[in-house]
Amino acid sequence: MMGGMSFSPQRPGTAPSDLSGAVAEDLALYREKFRRRLPQSLEELHGPIEGVVMWPVLRTLVGRTVRSVWEEAFPELAVRVRAAA
Repeated sequence: MMGGMSFSPQRPGTAPSDLSGAVAEDLALYREKFRRRLPQSLEELHGPIEGVVMWPVLRTLVGRTVRSVWEEAFPELAVRVRAAA
């Protein structure tokens, strides 16, 4: 032992469970950040140019968390994905 300090390894499973809890909490906060930015309805979405952006294409350009938050809030988007497949 160096410098009189003892080393005791952590018990297996202690760090991963703490880590997975922290990761789950971070993911929940991340999801809430996007949930707060959602419009009340899809009809509220208007861009500077006329036209339609098809969700099946747009969903491939955003991350999994953003995609799941939008599809949970607007189930009709998930239906469009299944219809396009």
